[in-house]
Amino acid sequence: MSSVAATSQDRAAALEALHDDIERKHLFPFWAVNAGPGHDEVKRLMGAAPRAVPFLWSYAEVIEPLLVKAAKLVTTVESERRSLILVNPGLAPRRATVTTMYTAYRLNSPNEVMPPHRHSPSAIRFGLTGKQNFTGVEGEDMVFGPGDLVLTPHDTWHNHGNVGDEPAVNLSVLDLPLVETLNAVYFEHDYEEAGVRKEQQSAKVPADYSERIYGHGGYMPRFVRHQRGPAEQGCGADVCQPVRDSAIAAWAPDDGAVAALEGRLHQGRGDDTGQWRRRQLGVHRDMVSGRARYHGDGVLPGACADQRLLQRRR
Repeated sequence: MSSVAATSQDRAAALEALHDDIERKHLFPFWAVNAGPGHDEVKRLMGAAPRAVPFLWSYAEVIEPLLVKAAKLVTTVESERRSLILVNPGLAPRRATVTTMYTAYRLNSPNEVMPPHRHSPSAIRFGLTGKQNFTGVEGEDMVFGPGDLVLTPHDTWHNHGNVGDEPAVNLSVLDLPLVETLNAVYFEHDYEEAGVRKEQQSAKVPADYSERIYGHGGYMPRFVRHQRGPAEQGCGADVCQPVRDSAIAAWAPDDGAVAALEGRLHQGRGDDTGQWRRRQLGVHRDMVSGRARYHGDGVLPGACADQRLLQRRR
């Protein structure tokens, strides 16, 4: 054996021993010594994190029966929420439906309202069934139904429920996995007004306040305070305006035109500046007919680049 070959073998063995030693000490060698499959550290570094995988949850067969059982067993006395989070098999046990967001279904029994809470993740609520879904945000009591969208800015006190006589289901989307990655998640449950613990927020504005203030395109009133939540938390001019399904439907052409266009896009914008309603969460809604195929790229700006909300119009 030549001295060159021996030197090469000795170096390879020494490198392998070095890598083993580094791994035992909870370090990572960020260098590439050759193109071999075990030594491409860039690929190893990029591929270390778990990845979301395609997965289907059947509402009728899986989600709905579990929601009904939970509604019977878990009461409002025990928890401020009763949600069923969709956990992606590729990201489990992390509570994440896609890399940066989680989606959760919630069923509220008739005339059931949970106590207030607040948290650092931002959220949206999307009505699915029942016309009396309820979300109260910083003293604004909003009742919404199928297709309606309600915004919950981060760090705002809010509570959920149902003020009708029939069960109601809504869908929540939170950027909790993103905020969790930044080590910035917190939840608070001890709601007080004037130093007194309360189980329900007092109304501070009329129930249709946001609709009246922000419901006219192109106008941004200067005679009201737009802040929601503590100013020191930087909530900005977030609004809690319900985006009614009827307003979206008014933009839609007839079914034939939808089929020809393969979908008409509605983007959830905030005010007359055209900024996204949520700085962390963007919302798209597409209307497509039952005959159309959707060929969109499925990309939203910012942290929500791998999920969209789709409303099918038949």
